[in-house]
Amino acid sequence: MGVTFYHQVRADGGRRTGVSINGSAGVEYFVGPADPDDFDPALRWYVDLTWELPDEPRTQRATRAWYAAKLPEIREVLAEVAEVLRAGVDGDLGPWTCTIPTASGSVRVAVSAQRRIDGVTVAQGIRSALGGDVDALSKAGELACVYE
Repeated sequence: MGVTFYHQVRADGGRRTGVSINGSAGVEYFVGPADPDDFDPALRWYVDLTWELPDEPRTQRATRAWYAAKLPEIREVLAEVAEVLRAGVDGDLGPWTCTIPTASGSVRVAVSAQRRIDGVTVAQGIRSALGGDVDALSKAGELACVYE
């Protein structure tokens, strides 16, 4: 399973960015919809980056430290994925997967979109996340955690 960085965009505009450990929530940052009356938690699209680690973080502090250390690499991989998707993807975007080599080992990438959203739209969303939510997750005061 491993450690997964994820960014998700909901139908109501809500966004969730976080790190999960072996499929369980770790730390995350959530931005609610602009209009709470338009509540629709269905996912429009998501991107997951998963690393297999011999020793996963086991506490909130360790997860935060892992994220802080991995942030430049996460940003680099997201930018590369956005560039690939910007060129377009044949057929429905669900799920598109690849493996990208990095300095600290290979990362599995999975991207999926619903409701006929294309790769160009997801690429724009990833770039938008790089401009805000990805860095916001690293600010300790804005994190939610399910363990520790």
